[in-house]
Amino acid sequence: MKIGAIILAAGSSKRMGEPKLLLPVKEKPMFLHAVERAIESNLSPIHVVAGKYITQIERELIGLPVYTSFNKDYDKGMSTSLKLGIALVTGLCDAVIIFLADQPLVSLTVIESIKAKYMKCKSKIIRPKYNSVPGHPILFDGSLFSDFTLIEGDIGGKTIIERYKTELEWLEFEEEEWGRDIDTREEYNQLLLKIDQ
Repeated sequence: MKIGAIILAAGSSKRMGEPKLLLPVKEKPMFLHAVERAIESNLSPIHVVAGKYITQIERELIGLPVYTSFNKDYDKGMSTSLKLGIALVTGLCDAVIIFLADQPLVSLTVIESIKAKYMKCKSKIIRPKYNSVPGHPILFDGSLFSDFTLIEGDIGGKTIIERYKTELEWLEFEEEEWGRDIDTREEYNQLLLKIDQ
């Protein structure tokens, strides 16, 4: 069974006011943490879908076993990045794990648990909960890839998750920070304080 990865890195950082994915976290750009976890988990292929800041993102990925793709419609919402990413991995893997590039503390433990669950039961969707709060990354089985052609706007895969909720498997983790995404300067500052402790 082959599991790929899509890393959503096309956001325009409107709430942050600057390109948040390029801000340093543990001495590397924020987005690079999700990329490295995907590589460490031996996911393949790995596609980073970028938007406005693709030039800077590509520069950081030189030499890494990943592909980058430009989403020209990045300002029309997350669904456009998901559609592009899914189109790129269709036929190349049995399932895909979708990462948010603004979750720098995503744990290898979570990814490996998702992979193990999929290998065991072939669930259509596998999603983590962090202290009971639903989060990312999320695995989607290849049988659902065609459903992504119908999504619109900035809701991501929520409609697909709702449609197949009876075939959704949850994985529970206590560590809230593993699923924390960074949208504002305040959240970024809190993150820096957390990792400096």
